[in-house]
Amino acid sequence: MDRDRYLPKPLVWVDMFQFKTAEAGTVIHTDALGPCIGLVIWDEQRKTALLGHLADAERDKENIQKAVGDFIGLSGTDAIKVYLRGGGIQGDISGGYVEEIEKDRKAVLNILSGAGIEQDKIDVEWMDDYSYCADIEIDVETGDFKCEYTN
Repeated sequence: MDRDRYLPKPLVWVDMFQFKTAEAGTVIHTDALGPCIGLVIWDEQRKTALLGHLADAERDKENIQKAVGDFIGLSGTDAIKVYLRGGGIQGDISGGYVEEIEKDRKAVLNILSGAGIEQDKIDVEWMDDYSYCADIEIDVETGDFKCEYTN
């Protein structure tokens, strides 16, 4: 992604296994989403966002529930938009890996549903495979969400 397009807005970088929140005047970003899932929750009224780079959602459900619950507790669900990207499945992999990714996808969707987030507020675009990666970011002030695929 062309990071210069947001200058002079500070970039908040989220690494694997992390959750971070950001406020208006910043852009929050993560990259290299293959089988990992990127979760963005943007609050239009408060001009805040939560971004998580989820490497093992099924096993990390408690931390994800806490991060989502804490953010939703401050925001409510009326003015939010959720984006899910990544979760790529490599079609020719055996040994249960496909099932693990599918469990991760379901775990995230169940957590969002359990937090009271309605399906129409969730924009999901799972990757067909992970021979490429997704980089995602959102301008926290405007809600301008971007997803670029790289290989």
